[in-house]
Amino acid sequence: YPACVFFYQDRLGLAGTRAEAQTLWFSKTGAYDDFGHARTTLLDSDALSIKLSGKKLNAIHSVAVGNRLLIFTAGSEWTLSANGALTPTNFQLSQQSERGASRTAPVLVGNKALYVQARGGVLRDFYYDYNTASYAGNDLTLCARHLFFNREIVDLCYQQEPDNLLWCVLDNG
Repeated sequence: YPACVFFYQDRLGLAGTRAEAQTLWFSKTGAYDDFGHARTTLLDSDALSIKLSGKKLNAIHSVAVGNRLLIFTAGSEWTLSANGALTPTNFQLSQQSERGASRTAPVLVGNKALYVQARGGVLRDFYYDYNTASYAGNDLTLCARHLFFNREIVDLCYQQEPDNLLWCVLDNG
């Protein structure tokens, strides 16, 4: 069974099974139950699978869908994008950092993804910084470290109105 299921550019995406923890699978365009390909030639609408190949073997824990696909693994963060439509021959996969993420699903707030760092006690943001032309992230628990000391964040929920709040459920309830 996949660790996460998502939709990206009219394709059903699956990621991180127990046997292939670093692999993403995408269905054919518009055919969410078809993960096959043409027999004679490779078509742009064919299904595809992409394996993360970093310095370490880290299982995919979660995926956030924005203008790029944000992929969070046990030991790193990745982005997947395409110049135009996602096809078997047109995608860019790049590792952004090596902090790692827990299994808690990330939350998109504006143009940032908020995720729980590996081991569960730190909440981080993940966004594209135009000044450095790369993805960056800040520790959002820095000013309230005492609230998360020896605790694990097990769930996140964003409340947009009336006060723009992010709710964190800790392992002690």
